[in-house]
Amino acid sequence: MSSTSSSKATIASLKAEIDELRQSIQNLNTELSGLKMSLLNEATTTTTPVKAPKEKKVRDPDAPKKPVKGFMLFSQQKRAEIKTANPDMTFGQIGAELGRLWKALSAEEQATYKA
Repeated sequence: MSSTSSSKATIASLKAEIDELRQSIQNLNTELSGLKMSLLNEATTTTTPVKAPKEKKVRDPDAPKKPVKGFMLFSQQKRAEIKTANPDMTFGQIGAELGRLWKALSAEEQATYKA
């Protein structure tokens, strides 16, 4: 009978140990979730420095303007011709046609617009 009582005592002590381990695990889980929350809070509250927007340079109204490129001169002259010849063309289609015509010009003809 003593073996039965010692087995019951061993089982009781093992149950007590298991209960203590469960309690320890629960405490660790609580502590871990607290650490996770603090890390999340820290991650969301930490902000990267925001750069101040660059100030726009004030352009001198009396400063000379840059010269117009040759293609722009060409397109200013030819846009009206293309539009009257093809009134159903969109703005983009006219631009594509101008580009095609510009590329088709010889270097000498392009030079007349670039000068």
